[in-house]
Amino acid sequence: MTRVLGIATLAVVCLTLPLPAQGKETHGGWGQHVGPQVPDPASRTLDWPQQQMLADAHEGWQAWASEHPGWQAIFDSRTGQLVSAYGPGIPVIQARADQHQIAVVALGLKEGLLNAIGVNPIDYELQAVMRGGRLYYVHFIQRFGAFRVRGGRLTLRIDDQGRLVMWGGRFVDTTSVVPAATLPMAAARNLAETHIARLGFVTNNTQLTFMGAEPVVYVKDDRTGLAPTATWLVKLISDAPRADWMIYVDVQTGAIVEYWNDIRECGCCGAGCDHGGPATGGAGALEALAAFANVMGFVQGTTHEGLLPHQSPQNTNFPDIRVTVNGSNVITDVTGFYSFNGGGTTVSLSSTLDGPWVNGSNSSGTNASISTTVGTGTFNVTFANSTIGERDMVFFANKTHARLKDRAPAQTLLDTPITARANVTTGSCNAFYSPAQHSINFYAQSGGCINTGTSASVVSHEYGHGISTRIYSTAGSSVPGYMGEGLSDCVGGATEDTSIVGSGFSGIGTQVRNMNNGCQYPSSCGTAIHQRGLVIGGSYWHTRVQFNNAMGQAGKDLMDSYLFQSLSGAPQDEIAVVMEMLLLDDNDGNLANGTPNVSLFHQGFTIQHGVPFPLQLVTVGHQPLVDTLDQLQPYEIRATASSITGSNVSNLTLFWRAGAPNFTPAPMTQSGGTWVGFIPNQAGGATVEYYLSAIAGSNSGTSPAGAPAATHRFRTALSSAFYAQGFEGISGWTSQQVQTQNDWHNIPHGNPNHASDPATAFEGLLTYGNDLVPASNWNGDYAASVNNHLSSSTINCTGRTGVTLVYRRWLTVEDGFYDQARILVSNNNGASYIPVWQNAVGSGTQHHVDTTWVEHSVNISAIADNQPNVRIRFQLISDAGLQFGGWNIDDLRLEAANQGASQILDMAGSTSVGNTFSLLVNGGPGDLVAVGAGASTSPSFYGGLGTMSLNVAAPAFILLTPGAIIPASGQVSYSFLVPPAVGATIHFQGVLVSSVNGAFTISNVLSATVTP
Repeated sequence: MTRVLGIATLAVVCLTLPLPAQGKETHGGWGQHVGPQVPDPASRTLDWPQQQMLADAHEGWQAWASEHPGWQAIFDSRTGQLVSAYGPGIPVIQARADQHQIAVVALGLKEGLLNAIGVNPIDYELQAVMRGGRLYYVHFIQRFGAFRVRGGRLTLRIDDQGRLVMWGGRFVDTTSVVPAATLPMAAARNLAETHIARLGFVTNNTQLTFMGAEPVVYVKDDRTGLAPTATWLVKLISDAPRADWMIYVDVQTGAIVEYWNDIRECGCCGAGCDHGGPATGGAGALEALAAFANVMGFVQGTTHEGLLPHQSPQNTNFPDIRVTVNGSNVITDVTGFYSFNGGGTTVSLSSTLDGPWVNGSNSSGTNASISTTVGTGTFNVTFANSTIGERDMVFFANKTHARLKDRAPAQTLLDTPITARANVTTGSCNAFYSPAQHSINFYAQSGGCINTGTSASVVSHEYGHGISTRIYSTAGSSVPGYMGEGLSDCVGGATEDTSIVGSGFSGIGTQVRNMNNGCQYPSSCGTAIHQRGLVIGGSYWHTRVQFNNAMGQAGKDLMDSYLFQSLSGAPQDEIAVVMEMLLLDDNDGNLANGTPNVSLFHQGFTIQHGVPFPLQLVTVGHQPLVDTLDQLQPYEIRATASSITGSNVSNLTLFWRAGAPNFTPAPMTQSGGTWVGFIPNQAGGATVEYYLSAIAGSNSGTSPAGAPAATHRFRTALSSAFYAQGFEGISGWTSQQVQTQNDWHNIPHGNPNHASDPATAFEGLLTYGNDLVPASNWNGDYAASVNNHLSSSTINCTGRTGVTLVYRRWLTVEDGFYDQARILVSNNNGASYIPVWQNAVGSGTQHHVDTTWVEHSVNISAIADNQPNVRIRFQLISDAGLQFGGWNIDDLRLEAANQGASQILDMAGSTSVGNTFSLLVNGGPGDLVAVGAGASTSPSFYGGLGTMSLNVAAPAFILLTPGAIIPASGQVSYSFLVPPAVGATIHFQGVLVSSVNGAFTISNVLSATVTP
């Protein structure tokens, strides 16, 4: 149904809400996009230690993985839910099954896989099975009653040998969604139309066409997670200005939840010039009958094939054009040749710039056509009334389709005609794809720009939108805006064999975009969709260069095959793109052990563009040492190292330091499958930091990931902490706004778009900090004129003296003359607070900028000692000027000077024969301790702990206390009658488990020699 919004309608709307000046958005300085672009999902990071923690915490995954050894998983750090899993292929069906058989087995797999990760299988229905290369792509979409959940999906990859090689998805928790719609669809439509009119996106007599509405759970995707809302998705088309509106209206309140114009412009596109003639095509060609034909010839016309738009067009043969002879349709073959056998001495002949894949038209005049009669013999078809814009557009669109079919022959979704319109005059300096009409549209020469249909790369770019949109929608997904732009640039590059998009667009030497760029993930070159798309374009192009360097033209063809075939996986970001390509490159049904060209992908995507790589090329396995008071032995480090690059690990080095600015390298030696190295024993009270670095060919891996910025660490002192908080679960800490904004967040840390904040938590997954979410109204900086704070619950310090606050801090704040970051302490349960620390007050330019996690200690004994109602508060106050990243807080604890002894083991009494000897075991109230005794000491390594001086396997070893609890006094004692064994020495050692945080500490060695 079509409506025309006239003056009266607009008057009412404009009285309701004045027209904003920013009603139309312009991107890239050329062309216009009306209204907002499709929202992009939050950028992902891959922190492998964090991923391991998420895997360990997911009981369902652990159970499934235990039944399928070798499988690995990637999780959403916000939700803790599985995103993708891969490993040794699991046989699920016979080799070379057809699509129907794959669908049947996929339905059988669905229930078991989803139940394993705690997701209800009933909510997922089979959407599509597609083929690409050696893989079948199976897509299930998520539903919530009558509502389709936007982006909710289960996806499987089954190879041609019948093995499940990958599964995963986006599993949206809909428990908070109200299931029933109270707003009628007609009312939602009216609200949607009114909304775009209010914002000035329609003009007098704009024609709005209602394309339908459906119930959809819209899922907001940002750094906080996935937020679902039940909506009506209202689809509208406006003619002037041209837009395909997608408007989500809350089914309960009628509020506009989200909206955008789904038109996909070239905006800043990508590609160039091909080398030799059209690619394969010509369905229905009759060249086999040429020898008997009554009429034959070529469809011809001048084009810019192999040329830039400013150059003179050259005569070209057109493949895939329909020629009607004597009422019968024939299609030109790959060389542009047609033939007809039959009819009389003269037959009718007609043709237009149409064919099985492209229907061309001229928006500014008569469509190209010919209609005549011909006799037996040769007749070359030309279109005297055609324009260069029409001819180029149709030729380049057909060429793009041919490249698609050449590299992904099983892909049939584009084997129907796309509408192509040349010489559009409603704008300039642009081109666009309309998903609603499945059309590509190109503006006439104007505004200092070329006729956009004469640029091969621009045409391929727009056709690329048609490819991705058709495939993604069939899979039940949508194309994120920046991904659509970047992938369309890639399509242009694959078709035209050039990194440049729109060469000569505004004159000789100009261009629109170049995939040969240095843009870094996620958005170093800008957040607008065409700019952000440069990352995926650059990653593809530079990987293609790697393939070309390794294999020549065959390498480029292989990479282009991976490009087109990977689209069947409907990848939603750069990480998913490289994952899909790796699956295609895999040759043994086990992605976990790498692929033949994994290093080329790593070079193109990760080394050159910073895209987090979904496989660990070199993996270092190591269980960090615990705190230890054993000063008799060096600290043994054990690790494993493996590579999936085809090169073995040739070197593993241990780097350590204990209070020094620089790390000391220590070589490790390999024994069997284990690498072993040592750190010299250290004096009591030291903090030892270390990391491991492995080399395999030109690749490396570290433990922990991110080293040396991140390190493992242990202390050679007994912790005096009686309160500890790592903010990993329910902490009891709360935040509050006093003025302007409360921007304290307790989420998986890491803001890839913010230079001042850390990329990860100091330990674990979560921290507390200011403005950790780069989405909506959060940009990574604290706000201007803000006053907010984060406060603890009540902490009981009764019986504690010398109380000290110790925590890890990453703080960036303006000079204290303007902005104040403060720590305050209360001993009356928060009724009042006393400041104990603040950033320094300078002359206005001495800003406080931490560049690493800093351990900060603050003595709060004057306020907290022996107090039962202590609270800790972190405060931030800013002025209207400069803003920074603010507080980041982790690994917080309170320590007391009288918490316990400096050693775990001590003794009392006498060691003389016949006297009483007492073994004293010290710790915090509630700590768990195990102590043993032996006749000798020797370095003995215990996995999960480290090096101890007692060997539990020695014949003389005795376990004295398998698990004693330290009482409130902080000490437990064991008394012995000294035996008549003068000169004999007994050695005692144990392990303490903290009741505060569950941490292990290896005790000191206590040695007692029997005397007369």
